[in-house]
Amino acid sequence: MEDTSLVDDKINLAILYFKSQNYEKALSTYNVLINQLKNLPRSTIKQIRKSYNLLETPLVGPAIHPKLGSLLDQRAATYEKLNQLASALKDGRELIKLEPIGCKGYLRTGKILYSLDKKVEAYKCYQEGLYIIEKSIKDYNITVPEKLFTSLKTQYKALNIELKRKRTMAETKETTKLVKKTRIRTTDPFAYFPVDILELIFQNIPMNQILKCHTVSKLWYYTLTSIPRLYDFKCRANIALNEFVSGVRLFKKICSYSSSKLVQHVRINHACNKQHLAKMLDILIREQGILPRNLSIMDKNFNLQLLFHLFAKSGWKLLNFQNLESLKIGINCSIKYGHALLNMFKKLKALEIVILVSEKSSLDLIPIQDKLFRRFKDQELEEYGLERLLLVNHPKLLSDNPNPISPQTYSPYPILLNRVFPGLTELTLVSFDFSTTLPQFGEFLMQTPKLEKLYFENNQAINMLIFFQMLVNYKPTFKLQEFTFRESSVVSAISLTEFRLTDLPQLKNLYKLDLYKNCLSVTGFLKMLKIGGKSIRHLNIGHSIYISFVLHSTKMIYLYDILDKCPHLSHLYLNDMDIDQQAMVQINKDLERISCHLQMLDLSFNKIDGVSLIRMFEKCLIVNPIEQMVLHGMDISTDTIQYLIRKKYVNSVSMDTARLKWQAFGVNSWVQERS
Repeated sequence: MEDTSLVDDKINLAILYFKSQNYEKALSTYNVLINQLKNLPRSTIKQIRKSYNLLETPLVGPAIHPKLGSLLDQRAATYEKLNQLASALKDGRELIKLEPIGCKGYLRTGKILYSLDKKVEAYKCYQEGLYIIEKSIKDYNITVPEKLFTSLKTQYKALNIELKRKRTMAETKETTKLVKKTRIRTTDPFAYFPVDILELIFQNIPMNQILKCHTVSKLWYYTLTSIPRLYDFKCRANIALNEFVSGVRLFKKICSYSSSKLVQHVRINHACNKQHLAKMLDILIREQGILPRNLSIMDKNFNLQLLFHLFAKSGWKLLNFQNLESLKIGINCSIKYGHALLNMFKKLKALEIVILVSEKSSLDLIPIQDKLFRRFKDQELEEYGLERLLLVNHPKLLSDNPNPISPQTYSPYPILLNRVFPGLTELTLVSFDFSTTLPQFGEFLMQTPKLEKLYFENNQAINMLIFFQMLVNYKPTFKLQEFTFRESSVVSAISLTEFRLTDLPQLKNLYKLDLYKNCLSVTGFLKMLKIGGKSIRHLNIGHSIYISFVLHSTKMIYLYDILDKCPHLSHLYLNDMDIDQQAMVQINKDLERISCHLQMLDLSFNKIDGVSLIRMFEKCLIVNPIEQMVLHGMDISTDTIQYLIRKKYVNSVSMDTARLKWQAFGVNSWVQERS
């Protein structure tokens, strides 16, 4: 048996010569080594292969020394450096014969053929290698080095695209010659622009328009489909199964050109029926080649029971979701075992669950006896990597009389409050009942030190006073940048006299404050602005019950007092505040007095007409015009709006006379704003 250590020393010496660019000595050393290993007796080679834990006779190809293939590849690389491409090509082809299920021979030979401008032969070499290796993997259940195999597939696909483009460009040139003969000149940008430039051009074009561009020519089709970043798998509303299958086929092809093999976004926005939806989900689970990073399913026929059932039916094939970072689902009943999703999708960073309808839904589909499901259901990690959590209940689940909804199929209480999310930055809770979970919620907040955005809407058993008291009692360390608190009902005014200015450090860095339909009195509101007003840019106090701009009202507040405490305010929402002409005159005086430059002022659903607006602006001219004024739900003529813009009182106006107020859930509440 040969001295293994001596062979390794010679190999290292040859590599050292190669790295020091002494290619002649490297070549001489490789020649000695290769001749030595080729001339070893067959019995010796078998013993050596056995010492390397290899089969004495390979499944495919002849029995050779374990190091011979690498040496031939290295010698071919040395020949390349010496520009002896014919000798390098000979070594590459010999390596393919000796190791037909190895990647190195095909990669080396293809590279050399490409250098010799024999691109078609290089393509056939890569193609042959992939066919033989993939067949061997299937037939013999062998494993190959993933990195080399991926490189071989990448080279094959890249050369395939290049040859297709070259062929198409040749066809285009022939066409161009014919066109020139008829004295008509045309220029196809795809024949001249680099792919990077085309990506910049098309990245802001809607998907449906990109798909239409596929039909322009073969060149357009092959070029566009070779840029995976242009495509998001976003299905149209009421999509049929055959359309979905066609989309899957296209996206599998597009993903094959991507190094990551990932689809950035997969969205199903209502299937045409329940049966089609189930089959679509089954395809997403079982079909290889569709690996979404972000998944969105919004369908009234969908629920978590169905999802768990399909996973159990497939034998819990989670491979397609191993890189899932964002999950957004709309369902037709309460959230069942939502925590199981966190255990199933380990890389999940964002979870959004919206209950679209309050229908009764059967629990029969839940695979409660399945061992894997029970493991996902019962597993509890010390902490989870979730960064964004959004839970929206249907408000009917909070009604005093929930019949005919069965209590077994719904729950009004928020889920996941018993889990720890130390990286959570955004939390949204809409239409839940906190009557039994307030202590649990307080402890939950204590364990979210990175929380920056908090959105509350239409929740029961927790008003603003209770929430602020929780902050004082539990002392979470987060610093909010965005805070929205929209009350479900307002019973009495809150003045915040119980709190000192230092009691709520969580509100010191507010950028956006939304208190639509709040319970604060004028005193309480101004106190809150003293706490966090210096950093506020966006402020919404629309539909305030105990705050008014109407002159001589017992609840009156001056806009000056708000602007004085919010010196950096840029967006102000005063919608549905019963503001009339007199109040508007005072508001404009305050704007002029403090020299405030508002980017946006929302006066929707107030008692103002076009004449009042004109008089108000002309009487008290604002130094800096308002960039955008919002006037939804108001009957003001187009001529008046154009006059305000022409006089530079405002730069633009948004107005929808048919716009509904916020209280209509699912029309202009959270669901409309965020969907």
